[in-house]
Amino acid sequence: MPDGHTTTTHDLLPAQFGLWALGRLQGDDRASLRSDLIRIAGPLDPARFHLALSRAVAEADGLRLHVRLRERHAELHALPFSGVALERIDLTAAAAPMEAALVWFVGQCDRPVAADAAVPYRFALIKLGPKMHLWARFVTQIAVDRPGRQALTRRVRAHLAALKAGGAAPSPPPGWQACAQPFRAAAEGRQYQTGA
Repeated sequence: MPDGHTTTTHDLLPAQFGLWALGRLQGDDRASLRSDLIRIAGPLDPARFHLALSRAVAEADGLRLHVRLRERHAELHALPFSGVALERIDLTAAAAPMEAALVWFVGQCDRPVAADAAVPYRFALIKLGPKMHLWARFVTQIAVDRPGRQALTRRVRAHLAALKAGGAAPSPPPGWQACAQPFRAAAEGRQYQTGA
């Protein structure tokens, strides 16, 4: 698995800087928080899912971007890969597991992920039943927007399939390394192909 180490930095584009500055002025990063739930139907090995997620994050600098301030100048910097935390929540004993999951999820949306945090995302795996899970994701839009989250979903799915088959990890699709940098892609006149 690649270590994901890089020293690449970029200036924030106007849209990114605006979100970051708003958070600094308000003392609240919720304006840039993006969260979603992915339903996973069928049997799931949580350890295998965690490994697939870790491999996907490790191989893409775009999923490890954060904002750092250097001499009053804000810039995007790709953090070295240091593992992925995955909170596991078992709601199978709840009277209404899905409702309980939604209550938990809404409550978590009040815990923003700061763009200059050491880890610019949070993940959780919620078990609703033997064959039903929810993957909760909380990320800062400054680094990871909707196309980036969609690409992450596909990449984790690919790694899960490879692990289940006992084969080698699939090769990343073209542009996956920068999948979560659509702002920069647009600014530079490029389109990253994240694959299906």
